[in-house]
Amino acid sequence: MSFGDISARMKKKKGEEEAVAAPPRDYEELHTLRARVLGVLLQDARRSKGRGEQQCAAEIGVPLEYYHEMELGQRAPSLPQLEILAYFIGVPISHFWNTTTVGTESAGVAKEDFSDLRHRVIGAMIRAKRQGLGMSAADLAAACGLTEAHIEAYEFAAQPIPFTELTTIASALKVSVSYFMDDSSRVGDWLTAQEDYRKFAELPEELRQWVMQPSHAPFIEIAMKLSKLPVKELRDVGENILNITL
Repeated sequence: MSFGDISARMKKKKGEEEAVAAPPRDYEELHTLRARVLGVLLQDARRSKGRGEQQCAAEIGVPLEYYHEMELGQRAPSLPQLEILAYFIGVPISHFWNTTTVGTESAGVAKEDFSDLRHRVIGAMIRAKRQGLGMSAADLAAACGLTEAHIEAYEFAAQPIPFTELTTIASALKVSVSYFMDDSSRVGDWLTAQEDYRKFAELPEELRQWVMQPSHAPFIEIAMKLSKLPVKELRDVGENILNITL
């Protein structure tokens, strides 16, 4: 099956999920498809920067065969593993939840105890969000096609959460996967910066050029201050400007 075929099946699956009278989801097939897409994206990112499988395996602390199975789509990585790989290879973390193959600059990673801590944080976030929605572990498990034992193991970091299953859990909790992303460490800071660079690059070229002019910094600061004003005060400012110019 080609990457294009996998993408087409993913889009078809999404359309079926959005149908009002859609039949029960085949979670096993859904997770399998997501794992294959992740594998292709991971392999593309690694090769685009000349990284070896052994290097990537070492970065996340797993055997080479374990990592190889990730790229084949036979094993799904966890979000902390994806965060470390994105940091090491040099791609925005969002690279792993779309269907576009891209590559960017690489960087090193400080990974001491990172995965263990992140697994615990993600588990705690899932538990807090679930309880905030008034859902039991059994409710969440049923909404994700998992067992209650799986949910409890994930929430208490007894085992890593495969990214494919985390996406389903996020959907059931009515949040995006980015809700669980790291934003409080060196890795998280770098990943956040990469996302900011990506968003800036998507702006119209004319706007990017204008923003990069040092002489325009005061205008940007004024815009930032205006954006924080209450609607009524902002309306008054606009009316005063009109009165001056008329």
